[in-house]
Order: sequence, then C-alpha cells, then structure tokens
Amino acid sequence: KVRFFSPQGEIIYSTAREETGMVNQKDYFVEVIRQGNLYSKVVNKDQLTAEGVPSSAAVAEIYVPLMFEGNFGGAVEIYVDISQRAERLRTLHHRSLLLQLALGFGLLGVIFATLSKVRDALLKREMAEAALKRANHELEDRVCERTVQLEESCRKLKEEVVERIVVQDLLSETLGVLQGEKDRIQGILRSVGDGLMVIDESDRVSMMNPAAESLLDCRFCVVGGGVPLESLVSNPGLLDYLNLVLRRAPGDGIEDFELPGLASRKVSVLRVRTSQLIGAESRVIGKILLIQDVTEERSLESMKRQFISMATHELQTPLASMIGYAELLTGECAEKFTLEERQGFCTRIHERGFALSRIVDDLVDACQVDSGQVLSIEKNLFSFSDRVQQAVSHFYFDSERHQMVIDCSEESLVVDGDGGRIEQVLGNLLSNAIKYSPQGGEIKVSVTGSDGFAKVRVADQGIGIPADQISRVFDRFYRVDTSSTAAGGIGLGLSIARYIVEAHGGQIWVESEARQGTAVSFTLPLAATKLADLSLAVG
Repeated sequence: KVRFFSPQGEIIYSTAREETGMVNQKDYFVEVIRQGNLYSKVVNKDQLTAEGVPSSAAVAEIYVPLMFEGNFGGAVEIYVDISQRAERLRTLHHRSLLLQLALGFGLLGVIFATLSKVRDALLKREMAEAALKRANHELEDRVCERTVQLEESCRKLKEEVVERIVVQDLLSETLGVLQGEKDRIQGILRSVGDGLMVIDESDRVSMMNPAAESLLDCRFCVVGGGVPLESLVSNPGLLDYLNLVLRRAPGDGIEDFELPGLASRKVSVLRVRTSQLIGAESRVIGKILLIQDVTEERSLESMKRQFISMATHELQTPLASMIGYAELLTGECAEKFTLEERQGFCTRIHERGFALSRIVDDLVDACQVDSGQVLSIEKNLFSFSDRVQQAVSHFYFDSERHQMVIDCSEESLVVDGDGGRIEQVLGNLLSNAIKYSPQGGEIKVSVTGSDGFAKVRVADQGIGIPADQISRVFDRFYRVDTSSTAAGGIGLGLSIARYIVEAHGGQIWVESEARQGTAVSFTLPLAATKLADLSLAVG
C-alpha cells in the first residue's frame, strides 16, 4: 500500500481510496516525520501498525518525509509485504539450530574418543615411570662404584696436570721470547725498502719480505721446506737472471737486469746482490739476495747525461755564432765589409748574446727552484705594450723565414710586475715559436686587456703539439717528441715561464693541434694606474 500526506498530515492519495481525506496526528508523525526524519517499523501478522490498526500479514511500514528548501512539504508512506521473507528467515533459523546441534554432538564424540586415548597413554606413562625408577636405582649403584674409581683417577690426573702446567709455563715463556724475536725480525724485514730473499741449501725460497714480492710481482706463502724459485717467478728472463746470480760467488760483479715490464708495477731495472747465510758452527746454510729497484737511478743518470748534452749544445750554438761574427770583424778581411754590414754583424752578436743570456738565466732559475729558493721578483709599474714590443725586437733577426707581427689594440695597459722577468717569459715563448716552426711563417703576438687582466698570445704556424703531450709541456726538461723537427732546447723555457707568470698572479696555457700550429697565452693583473699617470710619474 502507498499513501501520500500533505504537510498537515492529510492523506491526499492512497491505494486504499477509502482512506483519502483522513488526517494523521499521531505522535510519531508530528515529532519525527514532520521534523524531516525517516521513520520505519516492522509489523508482524496480527500486530498493530504505527496507526494502531491490526495487520493481516507481516509488513514493513516506512515513512519518507519530503523536504523543499529545508521545509517539510509532505510525506510518503509505503507498506511492503515481507511475509515470505520472514518465513524464509524462520526456516533458515531452524536449519541453523539443527546444524549446531549436530556439530555439538559430533564434537562431544570426538572429545570422548580423545579422552579415552589420553587415559591409555597415561597408563602406559605410569608403567614407564615405574620401570625408569627401577633403572635409576640400578644406575645409582653403578655410579657410586664408578665414582670411587673416578676420584682415584682424578687424583692421579691432578698430579699430572700440575706437572704439565709447570712445563707449559716454561714453554710459554720460551715461545714468548721466540715470538718476540720473530716479530722483531719480521718488522726489520718489512721495514727494509729493498727486496730481501733467503734461499736455503736446496735452492728453495724460505723467506721473502713484501718489497721483494712487489718487485718480483709474486705472492710468497711459506710451505714446509720452502718454495721453489721457479714457482714464484713467472718471468723466464728474470728467473734465468736470478739463477745466474745464485750460481756466482758472493761479491762477483753482475750487470743489472732490465725487465720488459711487470703486470702490477712498471719496474724496468733490477739490481741483485748476494751474501752467504751463516748458521751454527760457521756453516753456510743458504744465501741472502738483496734486490734493488734502480729504475729511477738509471733514469736520473740518463736525464743528467741528456741535460748536460742539451745544455752544452744550446750554449755552443750561440757562442759559435758570436765567435764567427767576431772573427769577421777582427780578421784580416774586416776592412772589406761596409759599415752597414759591420753593424749587422754587431747586431747578430748582440742577438746571440741575448739568446745565450736567456739560456743561462733559465739554468740559474731552474737551479734556484730545485734548491727550494724563490725566484727574485722586483715589481714596478711599466707599460705592458712597450715591454712586449721590446721583447719581440730581439727576435727580428733570428730567422729570415719568420715574420714577426705585433697586434697591440690597447697601448694603455699598465702592469705592476718585474718587467725583466716578463721579457724573459716572452723570450722563451718566441724562441719556442721559432724552433717549432722550421718551415717559417708568421709568428703573431697579440696584446689585449679585459676584466682587470692583460693578455698576451703568441701564435705560430709550426708543427703543433700532439694532444697526448700538451699536458706535459710545462714539465721541466720535457721536450715535445716529434719526428718532423730537430728543434733544440733544454726543456726549461715553459716551466720557468709558468713559475714567473703564476708568481705575478697570472695564468698560462697552451692551445695546439698537430701540424696546425701552437698558441701560448698568459695573463697578468692590471695595475690601477693609467698610462698617462705613469708617464707623469716617470717624468
């Protein structure tokens, strides 16, 4: 059944037409539904509905209020017949009750069966405990007998233990002394920078320090009786060399061994000396091999020879030129030369003398740096462009194949530094540009200023520097290795130049490509003084 109520509770429509026009003034309608709340009630058969009317069937009575803009505008009442559903619920309840009863009886049966088994187990346990008590009594009797025997054995054992403790204490003391001596010997062996090997009478290695392991690229592990030498040294040439050393008498001279290279380190030259190992009663029980890595020593000797040879050659070249021009000026045929030619000879002598002075300066500076002294830097304000032009002027006559070009866009740059040292830097850069441009070409010197720094760039059109050698050009005594030129030099120019530039607070770097020429640039901090102010100060 469905009914519609007005806001006053009047039934304005009902599926039971005779109810139309009735008014519902029940408390539930006034206090619940009119307040906008839902109201529902389940009424069983023959029970009273919310309106007090007996129901002929089980129904659900539902009131739904209709709200319009927060105001009560009526209600809808619905009666739903739930008789069949109620009957289903009762049937389901009865079946559930029967199922619970069946499960309960089944569980009781299981409990009774379990209790029966537990009772049997308890009986068996009691029987086992009785048997165990009898066995315990028998065991106690046997234990008493054995205890007497063990007490006697313990007494004897204690006496033996006391004796052994005394012996062990003496042995421990002796072992401590021996271990201390062993640790001292091992410490000495580890501290020795040279490799040390001990060879026994059977030509087996019985001892080796870590330095020897590193030099021979092996791992020594002591085995009973020592280790054969051939199982440690994998390099056939080195093994033959060591065997030759062992066969010779101690003190006999033997040449150093040059290794082709080892896997773990770049050792190239080894020197081995032998001495006899003397045991008790002055009996020879083996040999001691002292292995030294003399690679660096050989390298230093080679560098020393090369340096002396290069320095001698570099000094002889300008000296020979100076002597030649001097002989022309002072010889019998000196009158044959014109005044202009004589002036040219003097200019050449002056230029060669300047080159000789530059080489000597580099050698003196290198010696000062090696000895830990600081190069003397006497700072004064000077015109940077004037110093650059003065340094370039010394090289106008060095080679007829080279063209010196100066690009000085800013002539007002003033630097607070050692002008002579800066000329020395430029002289080294220009000298290198000429040496490594054997085919001639333009050597351009550019001077610019920006961001508080003066910058000089010396660029040539020479053979260039391979990419893998650029990082080493500032190393002392390093010369670019190229097969296309016989450029001389002692390898000090760029290293001294970098030292001088960095001492002034500047930077120096190289840009180059093979067969494309080289450009060396450096910067120096600019002084706050202007060129005009400097001129007034000098005047």
